[in-house]
Amino acid sequence: MLVYFSFIAVLLLFSALKGRKVGSFLAILVSFFFVGLRYETGFDWPVYKGIFESLGENYSWESILFQSLIRSHEVTFVAFLGSIAQVLPSYEYVQAIFTLFFLLSFFRLANAIPGSRPVLALAVFFSFYLTSIGFSTVRQTLAISLFNWGLASYLRGGRWSAYVFMTLAAMSQISSLLYFAGFLVSRSSMSRRLFRPIPYSFFSLMFMLSFPFLIELIAMAVPFVESKIAFYRGLSFSSYFGIMTTGMLILVYLIGLMTAHLLMRRSNAPDGLPNELLCLISALSAIAVGSFFFSVLRERISYEVLLLFSIFLSTRFVKSRITVAAAIIGFGLIVQTRLYFQDPFDLAFVPYQNGVALWLTGSESTGEARSQLYLDIFSEQFR
Repeated sequence: MLVYFSFIAVLLLFSALKGRKVGSFLAILVSFFFVGLRYETGFDWPVYKGIFESLGENYSWESILFQSLIRSHEVTFVAFLGSIAQVLPSYEYVQAIFTLFFLLSFFRLANAIPGSRPVLALAVFFSFYLTSIGFSTVRQTLAISLFNWGLASYLRGGRWSAYVFMTLAAMSQISSLLYFAGFLVSRSSMSRRLFRPIPYSFFSLMFMLSFPFLIELIAMAVPFVESKIAFYRGLSFSSYFGIMTTGMLILVYLIGLMTAHLLMRRSNAPDGLPNELLCLISALSAIAVGSFFFSVLRERISYEVLLLFSIFLSTRFVKSRITVAAAIIGFGLIVQTRLYFQDPFDLAFVPYQNGVALWLTGSESTGEARSQLYLDIFSEQFR
């Protein structure tokens, strides 16, 4: 894990530089090298690489539909990946492009928030994101990038382009429809009254109780959604009551509660921060808590909650340096404690591998062996 901690430490160092543009450029460069140029790292890269290579050899609607069916992936994402396979020689280029787009969308969104410190926010977010998912969930990263690009457009006044990018996010990962739902709720005229501490808590509880029934109704109406829900339900079954599942739920709930408290205390958002962002954090955290019985959906919503909250934390750094530093340290301790309680899935992404480093040293990748080990561990959970 030393290589991961070193990467986060370097980002924190860049965040302390006086030159904002220099720090941002260095952070993007180092992040692209570390994240974008990884090689056979993560637990789901064989799936996407297999789709890429298969459609690279046989790109047809029959092949696209077949890959979408057996992988339970969105047809639009599979078709998009197949289109890229007609141009690029290997899947590793796809990872690099998606990573670059994520970094650009992150900085675009952070720069749309007055007073934000994008590099600090990125370091806080990556401290959770990389160690929790191990460079995996490629589709979700693309969906997050598209949604955040749309959100940045909305905050800059580009309403129609915002809806276009949010629609593309849903087409790449259908669970990001919950991002869009949270966005619409946060824009409603009653959102400022809804997202106060007591109504927020009530909304989370009622959503938790009604969400399973709502999902079943949607699943009956839309066959494709029904197959996705069955997939999510199967993955969620083994992680209802884990220690760290409860811990992350509490953390996400407290994030929403804190932003709801800020919205109640002031008529305007702190330091000119758009009210929509604070409402969106509360809305998404409420939906995440309400998705208790679908842990995969809950975690995917939590990724966006923690990303937005990381940006919000960075806006408070100048005026509340000690408080924010304490929050970041506490956040880091929670994340690292999580690693000690989770199942040994980290075998799938530790040790870290970089494509350039392997090429320069002439070393062999251990990705295939670690991928098989992960599949064996994962299969044991469902026996």
